[in-house]
Amino acid sequence: MNHGPEFAKWMELRAKTDRQLTAFLDKTLAGGLRVAMEAAQTGAPELFARARKSYAEACRLLPCLRTGATVERRRLEGELARLGRMLGQTTMAGAGAGMACRQPAACTRL
Repeated sequence: MNHGPEFAKWMELRAKTDRQLTAFLDKTLAGGLRVAMEAAQTGAPELFARARKSYAEACRLLPCLRTGATVERRRLEGELARLGRMLGQTTMAGAGAGMACRQPAACTRL
């Protein structure tokens, strides 16, 4: 079926967006995992907050990845789940520790 040049251009732009989003999510999750490991070792609340921010951002953006990119999406969902488990297992002293381990609402559907 021929949809015309506008549709072809749209598909090209969508594919580029998906590649860029996948690369950004890769970077965000890798950084979040790295910082979460360091937070677990040091107990530094600022590191834990940075890891939580990476987790929240990935939760927010992952649903934007086109469903046609299922292999990449599953891999990224696995990394997101891994980061979530790390954040849930990290214990911190202080009144805000319980709040820090909660998943953002956007991730409850993953």
